[in-house]
Amino acid sequence: MEIKKQKDIKKEVKELKEDADSASEQLDKLAEYGEKLKATFEALSGSATEEGDKALETSAQASQKDLDKKYIEAEKELEKVDEKLDEKQEDFEQGIEADQKDLEILKPVAKEAKKVGADESSIKQAEQGKQKEIEFLNEQVQEIDETQVELEKQANESRMRKENAKYNHRQRSNLRNTGKK
Repeated sequence: MEIKKQKDIKKEVKELKEDADSASEQLDKLAEYGEKLKATFEALSGSATEEGDKALETSAQASQKDLDKKYIEAEKELEKVDEKLDEKQEDFEQGIEADQKDLEILKPVAKEAKKVGADESSIKQAEQGKQKEIEFLNEQVQEIDETQVELEKQANESRMRKENAKYNHRQRSNLRNTGKK
């Protein structure tokens, strides 16, 4: 992992969280739009003529198809953000592993320095620095985990809302089967 300052790492994580929030918000807006669309079509159903009923059905199908297309695009964006979060988390985990290996190397060096009477304070400082870096990276991994859990939860809620908002057209014209032709 390339060496970066903690503030730069925090900034990257924050930006990824903002991207995740934005993608999730887009799914939520589309689900809300689908709910409004369904309510509108339900309010309009039961047209007085068969032609009006057919026009409503065609309009409902076209609107649903357009909504589905936009929703698929939004889900793809959400997947991209989730992949970026996974990659960042993997980078942090690799950084943690590397720092832990460094700590394993530093401990015997500190003991040797103590045996020969050398000043081990700089080695102890390096150990403390590595330990702080491990803690920081663990915090970032935890933050990414929490973001992904929340993102999945929100996406599932939006999917359920979208599915529940699908309008199923039923022919209900008022003049049908009245004997008029």
